[in-house]
Order: sequence, then C-alpha cells, then structure tokens
Amino acid sequence: MLFEASLLTNRMQKNCKQCGQNFEILSEDLEFLKKISPVFSEKKYLIPEPTFCPDCRQKRRLAFRNEQCLYHRRCDFSNKQIISVYSPEKPFKVYDQDYWWSDKWDPLDFGRDFDFKKSFFDQFKDLQHAVPRISLINKGSENSVYNNWGMNLKNCYLVIVGRDNEDSYYSYWLWRSKDCIDCAFIMDSELLYECVGCSHCYNLKFSQDCVGCSDSAFLHNCSGCKNCLCCVGLKNKEYFIFNEEFSKEKYEEELKKYLPLTSSVLKNLKSKLAKACDKLPVKNYHGYSAENCVGDYMEECKDCFNCFDAEGSQNCSYGECVMKCKDVFDSARSTLSELSYENLSAVNSYNVHFSTMCWFSNDVFYSDGCNYCKNIFGCCGLKNKQYCILNKQCEKEEYEKIVAKIIRHMTQTQEWGEFFPMELSPFAYNETVANDYYPLTKAEVLEKGLGWYEDESEKMYKGPKVEIPEKIDDATEDLCKKILICEETGKPYKIIPQELLFYKKMGLPIPKKCLDVRHKERMKLRNPRKLWDRKCDKCGKIVKSSYAPERAEIVYCEECYLKQAY
Repeated sequence: MLFEASLLTNRMQKNCKQCGQNFEILSEDLEFLKKISPVFSEKKYLIPEPTFCPDCRQKRRLAFRNEQCLYHRRCDFSNKQIISVYSPEKPFKVYDQDYWWSDKWDPLDFGRDFDFKKSFFDQFKDLQHAVPRISLINKGSENSVYNNWGMNLKNCYLVIVGRDNEDSYYSYWLWRSKDCIDCAFIMDSELLYECVGCSHCYNLKFSQDCVGCSDSAFLHNCSGCKNCLCCVGLKNKEYFIFNEEFSKEKYEEELKKYLPLTSSVLKNLKSKLAKACDKLPVKNYHGYSAENCVGDYMEECKDCFNCFDAEGSQNCSYGECVMKCKDVFDSARSTLSELSYENLSAVNSYNVHFSTMCWFSNDVFYSDGCNYCKNIFGCCGLKNKQYCILNKQCEKEEYEKIVAKIIRHMTQTQEWGEFFPMELSPFAYNETVANDYYPLTKAEVLEKGLGWYEDESEKMYKGPKVEIPEKIDDATEDLCKKILICEETGKPYKIIPQELLFYKKMGLPIPKKCLDVRHKERMKLRNPRKLWDRKCDKCGKIVKSSYAPERAEIVYCEECYLKQAY
C-alpha cells in the first residue's frame, strides 16, 4: 500500500451523514471491507462503506470511553463503597472488579430472543441496561485504588491509562515509570514533572518530546541531553541554556538566576521556550521508523494511514492509540489486535467488529465488554462463551442462521455497518475521551440529544480562602488539610502529602490550577489529530502533517530533517 498524496487516485467522494462534510473512501478501504465481510450459512454479507467521515467515526467510538471521571458509588451486588467510572445516578448495575470477574453471576441469565419487529440498537440498549457493568479497570495494583485503565501500579493516585508504575500521580498514559507527577505519554522514566511525550528520561521538568535526557528543565525535542535549560532540538549536549553552551561552573552560576522557581519564573521560561521552538525546524510528524505511513506520533509502524499514537502496527488505517495491531481499520485504544473494524478498546482480539472492550476474543460482532469469547453477536459482559446472540446460548447451526437473518434485518433498518450510536454510550459526552479531542459546549451536546454531566463541585463549601505560597519552602504540611481553589475554574482541589514531598524534593511551586485544567493544558501541547498538506520548508516537497500551514513552525520532511539534525 502506498500513501503518497500523488498516488491516492482511486477514491470515492461522500458526504458525512453526521457533519455534512465531504470525505474520501479509498479503494484500499473498500478492499478491506470486502475482505472482512462475514460469511454465515454459506453466504457472504458485505459490510457497506462508511457513511460518517473519519473524524465523526472516531468521535462516535471515543464517546464510549470514560477514562478521567471517577466517582464514589455502591457495588450493586455487595453494597460496599467502590470507585467507578459510572456516577451513582447512572441507570446500570455496576459490580466491583473482583466480583464482576468472578463466576458468582452468569451473564447468560440476561439472554433474550431477537425481536425482528424492533431495531437491533433498541434491543441492544435494553440488554446494556440489564447486564451488570464492571466498575473500572485496575488490576494487580498495590495501594493504588483511585486509578483507571491501570495494571501493576504501586502507590499511585489518579494515573489514568498506565502500567508498571510506582509512586506517581495525576498522569496520563504512563508506562514503566516512577516518581512522575502531572505527565502525559511517558515511558521508562523517573522523577518527571509536567512532561509530555518523553521516554527514558530522569529528573526532567516542563519538557516535551525528549528521549534520554536528565537533570534538565524546559527542553523540547531533545535527546541525550544533560544539565540543560530552555533548549530546543539539541542532541547529546550538556551545560546549555537557550541553546548556548556554558562551562559547568558558568552554567551553575547562570542557573541560580532562575531560582527559586516561582509561578512568575515558570511563566517567563515557558514563554521563552515557545518562542525558541518557532525558530528551529521540526519534522512533519512526531515519531520514528514509520515506513510508508501517514499520521502523527507513530513509532516502528509500516503501511499505516491516518493513524495517531500508533506503535508497532502494520497496515492500519484511521486508528487512534493502536499498539502492535495488524490489519485494523477504524480502531481506538486497541492492542495486539488483528483484522478488525470499528472497534474501541480491543485487546488480543481477532476479527472483532463494531464492538467495545472485547478482549482475547475472535469472530465477534456488535458486543460490549466480552472476554475470551468467539462467535458472538450483540452480547454484553460474556466470559468464555461461544455461539451467543443477545446473551442467549445457541447451537452453531442455529447461530449462523439467526445471525444471517439479523444482518438482513439490520440492512433494512440501516444499522448494519454502523458503530453503536452515541446515544447508546453509558457516559455523558463530557465524561468521555471524545470531549478531549472533539470538545463541544453543553448546548451543542444537548442539541444532539446526548448526555451532559453537571459538575457542581464549585458550589460546595470550600472553607476560608487559602493563600498558596509562591515559594515551596514556605509551604507546610498543614496545606494538605486545606481546600484549594483553582484560579481558572473556581473548582476545589487538594494537595496530597506525597505530592507536597515531591514538590519540596524537586524545588517546585504548588500548582494553582486543578488537575482537570492541568491535564487539558498538557493535551493542548500536542498537535491536533488532523492532517494538512503543506510544503517542506527545505525542499518544497508536499507532505502530510499535523502542523497546519498557517502555523509558525519551520516544518521539514523527514529526509530533510534527518539531514540537518545529524
């Protein structure tokens, strides 16, 4: 598959049924849909071409995943207090993780016959509301209750989407790291604060897109650097400030000018770093070893088109956070999956389509939260099952006959080939990842008939006003007992004791914004998930890039960038 803009000639033009914008369907897309179209009762049922544009398809999928919003509620089996992604007023039964995974309840108890007088999505909604849902995903963790989409966490708090981490807080997409606070998209690092997109780093602060850097702050797109401040694009350098080299003694002397770190000093350094970033060339995409790929934030990928945050994947299109996947189209937050279409949060799955959170499964259609299953259609919460429809057990021949009839029925109702409508999401729109990448106002959400969660925390009694010290040396342990007010939203937040110790150790001021605002600011540092055609500012070649043409950065194609960098 070749994805150079000049070679994409076989394409179909359509108008998006959701937003009305024109979009393209490539011949490769049609070939893939034909390849994965299922056969039941010896007849092939073609999956039709998409009716939504790639952005609207992605938005629809991400509207089914809540990562950040956690609530206190009761387990509907034990009545014990638990942490859950479902707020107490949600109309679902929610079970604690351990009980949900146990054999003490049977999802087949909620099975029902398919009613061909009703639409499939209406019947699936009824099943969704009947089958108990898992409270959140957090396995193998120690002293790390308040986290989500986590595994093997120790002494962590509000680490969202992370694995094998220790003593870390308020971070997103954190892997194999320790002592990290307020970070996002970090791997194999230690002692990081307010860093984004960094790996194999140590004692790094306020930095982005760095590899193998240590004992530094305010770095952007640097690798192998040590003892540097406010530098851009450096490789294997030491004792640099604003890309200027100093002796060790002079560097340490200059560094004192910026200490102690206060809010005003941080604001000044961030401004200077932003201006410095505009003066040096950047590559048209973030990542490396992306062979014949179009997208951004890609590592060791091949033949991937319109993919973002992809790692070790091959022949994937319209993907978002696809890790070690192959032949996967229109997928989000999926790992080790193959030959799948229109999926959300698939793990170790094969031939799974139009489904969410189906793990270690194959030959699955229109299902939610099913694990170790195969040959199921329209099911919720199943484990180790085969040949089931709407959670009802069937024989193989009966299964194939009924599924074929259901597909014909869904074709007539124009449901076949469409992912679940956003109205079926168990979450309010502003609770989901969709709102991170495709933000909507409350009015826009309600106009679309979607849910909106009203956070009324700013109305809570907050106690007397607390003055946050400018210098960390002036902050005492008593601060952890008080309620702080976000200077931007007015919402309350707190400083936990472990957090205060970290700030003192690193010489950092107390943050004056709540964690939600800090998370949004970090996410804005990354480029949007949108591609433009623009010229390489060195050779004039047309490239696809997430840097919009009107942006100030100097953008090079990969070939020109590597020549000037090395």
